[in-house]
Amino acid sequence: NITVEPLHTIHGTKADDLSLGLEYPADGTDSYNQDVWVSYNGTQPNLMTWYSWNRIPITTRGDGLFKGNQTIKSWYCSHEFTMHHIGNEAFADSSVEFVDLYHEIYTIGEHAFRNCVNIKEITLPETLTSIAANAFEGCTGLEKITILCDPSILPAGLLDSCTALKEVSAGENATDEQTAALQKAIFGKEIVITQQPAGVTVGEGGTANIE
Repeated sequence: NITVEPLHTIHGTKADDLSLGLEYPADGTDSYNQDVWVSYNGTQPNLMTWYSWNRIPITTRGDGLFKGNQTIKSWYCSHEFTMHHIGNEAFADSSVEFVDLYHEIYTIGEHAFRNCVNIKEITLPETLTSIAANAFEGCTGLEKITILCDPSILPAGLLDSCTALKEVSAGENATDEQTAALQKAIFGKEIVITQQPAGVTVGEGGTANIE
């Protein structure tokens, strides 16, 4: 007997995926080049990532993958520690509201979330090693960002155009030096930097501080 493995394979699927309304891209709506998801033309609002394509683990959301997509609401990693890169303009100008970067993303490209005005909260995982200075350009709805990565890798002014930003939360082991680097990333906005897992919501008008 010969067992034929499907082109798409799923690893790490959780029992509650369906209860969350998550779906894998429908056949014919997605295309791949080796380990890169290069295009998507579907209309599904809540997407999970396939673990692999043609037996090759998918590591990268390609440049412009969801650019301008006005049906997407949320996107989730496979949680198999294989999804490492978010390409240039991957979600730019889209209607996405939530992006799950889990504990596996290494790099985030130029204008990756440009004008994603519906994103209100995002977490940068501890695995992140590089992010473009303009990744969040025009994210005027972003209210909270949790920084679990080393803040020293964040470019100055990263959150400059995030005009609704109210809370920045640092990792529980953040040092004074890392907090200072984080302050540069928020471009001098008068926002209190709290320390995970304090989760204290603060408004503008305070000063950089670890609580």
